[in-house]
Amino acid sequence: MLDRWIGSYRLMEKLGAGGMGEVYRAADSRLNRQVALKILSSGNANRLRSLERFRREACAIAALNHPNIVTIYSVEEYESTHFLTMELVQGRTLGNLIPTDGLPLFRVLDIAVPLAEALEAAHERGIVHRDLKPDNVMVSHEGRVKVLDFGIAKSDPDGGATLVAGALPEDPTLTATGLVIGTPSYMSPEQALGRDVDARSDLFSFGVLLFEMATGHRPFQGNTASETVAALLRDDAPRASSLNRGIPAALDDLIASCLEKDPELRMQSARELRQRLQTLAARLSAPSTAPALTLPTNTGRVMQWRRQWRTPAAAFALTGCLALTLTVTSPRLVKLTLPGHSPEQGQALAVLPLGNFSGDPEYFVDGMTEALIASLSDIHGVRVISRQSVMRYKGSSEPLPKIARELGVDIIVQGSVIRDGDRVRITAQLIRADPEQQIWADSYDRDLRDILALQREVARAISAEIQVKLDPEDQQRLAESRPVVPEAYEAYLQGRQAWYQRTAEGFASALRFFQKAIDLDPKFAPAHAGLADAYLMSPFFGFDSPGKAFPEARKHAQAALDLDPKLSDAHVSLGLVYLFVNRQWDKAEASLLRALSLNPSNPAAHYNYTLYLAARGRREESMEQARLLYQLDPLSPMSNLNMAVTAYNHGQKREALQYFHKAEDLSPAFHLSYFRLAGMYRLEGQKELELDTFRKALSVRYPQIVPAMDNGYKTGGNQAALRAAAQALESLSGEQFVLPDDIGRVYDRLDDRDSALDCLEASYRQGLPGALLFEANADWDWYNLRNEPRFRSLVDQIGKTALAPAPASSRPARGCRSTPPAQETTGSQSAR
Repeated sequence: MLDRWIGSYRLMEKLGAGGMGEVYRAADSRLNRQVALKILSSGNANRLRSLERFRREACAIAALNHPNIVTIYSVEEYESTHFLTMELVQGRTLGNLIPTDGLPLFRVLDIAVPLAEALEAAHERGIVHRDLKPDNVMVSHEGRVKVLDFGIAKSDPDGGATLVAGALPEDPTLTATGLVIGTPSYMSPEQALGRDVDARSDLFSFGVLLFEMATGHRPFQGNTASETVAALLRDDAPRASSLNRGIPAALDDLIASCLEKDPELRMQSARELRQRLQTLAARLSAPSTAPALTLPTNTGRVMQWRRQWRTPAAAFALTGCLALTLTVTSPRLVKLTLPGHSPEQGQALAVLPLGNFSGDPEYFVDGMTEALIASLSDIHGVRVISRQSVMRYKGSSEPLPKIARELGVDIIVQGSVIRDGDRVRITAQLIRADPEQQIWADSYDRDLRDILALQREVARAISAEIQVKLDPEDQQRLAESRPVVPEAYEAYLQGRQAWYQRTAEGFASALRFFQKAIDLDPKFAPAHAGLADAYLMSPFFGFDSPGKAFPEARKHAQAALDLDPKLSDAHVSLGLVYLFVNRQWDKAEASLLRALSLNPSNPAAHYNYTLYLAARGRREESMEQARLLYQLDPLSPMSNLNMAVTAYNHGQKREALQYFHKAEDLSPAFHLSYFRLAGMYRLEGQKELELDTFRKALSVRYPQIVPAMDNGYKTGGNQAALRAAAQALESLSGEQFVLPDDIGRVYDRLDDRDSALDCLEASYRQGLPGALLFEANADWDWYNLRNEPRFRSLVDQIGKTALAPAPASSRPARGCRSTPPAQETTGSQSAR
């Protein structure tokens, strides 16, 4: 049914299916927005009971108005097809977010509190959901929790709530006692027995959800639905703490209260549930009472640390390796000016993902969006939001003023791409966001060979409309373009799409597509820059070793600059080669500054210059770069993580928590968030939290070692899990490249300092950026090693202008050398 019309709606993508029907992402041609369209299946449409239940879902949702409950727009019928339209929530179901060992505590509460608020709102309107389960809870890309699917909801007028008159007429044939409706794994005992249910039935289901979020398992399980129901009726629910020893007693008791089989003994209201969850969250957010730790810095000063208890050129070439950590060498805590507190001068705009009006592959349309962003970014005096942040609004139905506020911009660029044979048309419009007003629109049509000229023509028109005066360099840059070989350009766009997957398989595909583009057009500079990007990133995802990848990155970055000296991305890549491989500080800074002068809105240049400044000890400048990066890329987990660390180091703990949670919401699989949280817990002496979070980081980063860690944890707790992790990572390093830093962090937590230092030396020898921050004392994980002679010697070596051999060691590398020493030396020499 894809790309078919139902009335005024064009079906674009199937999102899911259930017993009552199927859900699609659809375009509403009347209101120019995207919606979720739920169609009653043809087999059900002829059954009156199913149709009535379908209508009841619409009535149930329409009777509610809550930010954590999906909004319904309409109930319609077209040519005997019954459907309803709802708010389109872009994100993931809770079922897809819960890992096998459960969510971290702060994530459990971040989801549970708004979920309880939604349930409270429904119960106050007299509506019992009766099918609360992970697949009916969505977590949007922005982290908002939304409850879906009220298809078997039941009114409960005796529950003390008042139902909107006529909104949900009770029909005993649909919801009467004796009907067993729901999902066996999540239903209450009274629901499973077909007895009358009230709001307390939802509280039991909520308890099952909490249990699963906290442990990764359901309290009642069976191989079949009947076995699950039998377990539900026969067995007592286990304590959640029996599966996860890190669960606080208050949460353990709350879950047990929800899972009482007798409704009279169970928690009695969603309001009480919400209040207890909020109290627990507030308690875990209270300032720690642990004594502050005194941490020496490289200047001999000290700083008192406390923490609250809870918690592309190489774009971003270090995303798979480390997040920026900035230390403050003064005991005085200064107030950091955070994004939004002092807006940058000049125009700020965002190019939303272009619409695909000709059924082209997604890589082509997404590539057009990125190319238009890049052309506008070349203009000085305009702040352009990065691709990574705007792509989160692909297919979004969010109001433009809301999007503009979230991105911190004044103007939105919307448009579409139509390709007809070898002709490409881009239609664009400028919209001032608040108040929403169109200020310009036009269309541009060129042959595909002239696609670069087309993109720059649109950028020139936009700059004129927003009254930005182009300096001579801007004018020259926007006027320059060369024809492309269409097939080469297509291969380049495919390479970029694969690169953005940020996986070993994605980088392998990206290398093939970029090389294909070069074979078809050897003078196409962006393809060389793409190869440099892919080679720089590949070691951090286990695809290749630094000794092989970094020399190739240098070769292609230089080739790109030989063809186009004004290509900002290539300057970033070359700067990173100087930084990683040779430690040629002056050349690295010159390349990064040149990248920024050519493209002031290049997020990769800002990010890597942030790293450079931190490594050189220029902390205030580094913090300013972190702030600028956030303004360009507010929905990137990396920029939010940098801001979290920066805010924390300045004593702004509330803001730091907000940034940390935002980073994790944007990407629950972002392992660096967990590594950094573990480092902070370590500084505060919160040993159990530190190790639990550290294990989580390893699980996300290296899923292959999870079984070994789990077995170790079951037999001997955290220390046994860490020993198993070290052995598993050593073994894995024989199959793929493993960052020596990551192995070293495990050895350090096992207090095996010699092995940890072996790993740090291996990292240094291989030109990896993890060693860059040793000199700046900016990596919290290495404080225990600071007084070790080998560590001090390594710091001295890193401070040299050019790369020198690491201190000799008679000890084996113990899994921290993924390539033979001779190969590493050869790689470093060829990179020079």
